[in-house]
Amino acid sequence: MFEKGNWKRDAADFYNQNFYAKNDAGHKIDHAYDVYLEMLRLNKSLELNLDEDMIFMTAFTHDLFIHEGRQFHHNAAMNYVVASSDPFLDNFDPDQLWVIGQAVNEHRASGKDHYSNDYSRIIRLADKGVPDLNKIIMRGYTSNKHKHDGLTDEMAIEVLDHLVKKFGRDGYGFKSVDYRKVYGHELEDFWLDLDGINIDEWIRRVKLGLNNELCFK
Repeated sequence: MFEKGNWKRDAADFYNQNFYAKNDAGHKIDHAYDVYLEMLRLNKSLELNLDEDMIFMTAFTHDLFIHEGRQFHHNAAMNYVVASSDPFLDNFDPDQLWVIGQAVNEHRASGKDHYSNDYSRIIRLADKGVPDLNKIIMRGYTSNKHKHDGLTDEMAIEVLDHLVKKFGRDGYGFKSVDYRKVYGHELEDFWLDLDGINIDEWIRRVKLGLNNELCFK
């Protein structure tokens, strides 16, 4: 993830051991890393010239407390950052911590396009990331498998219904005007793919995803 001796590697290890290891499968340390990489890409493509160390800290602190409950995890992360609650945050001055804190607090405002700063903007975009139907299918599976006895049609119907309501053309998951502007071409491809998903295809892709995970273990 990061080279040995890089402070970011030490910080990532610290956040993983103390926070992300407790999170659900969709919010492990690899999610924070993916968000970080996408924030870096957006920073360059949108020509924002943001500080890359602040981008790192925004990405790696935004989901620290999701294991304590989704509803207020963003508030808890902001309080943690602003209070400079670990040695890695001590590298930033109070003004920088306030900006990072605002960004992590605003990262889950789905469908809204108000941002306190550009870090807030790009983490909200990056947290969703490039729309990837296979990733969303696997996240839906891992989030719901504890409620079902195996990979059943009943599970597929339940998860597919939620997927369409949230991520379909009229869903609430991609309502942000800014998101649609930045990822417009990718969204069109995503929706065309989603239109072709039925129960059998959903189950096939879950099985394929599980097999791919096993290959990389």
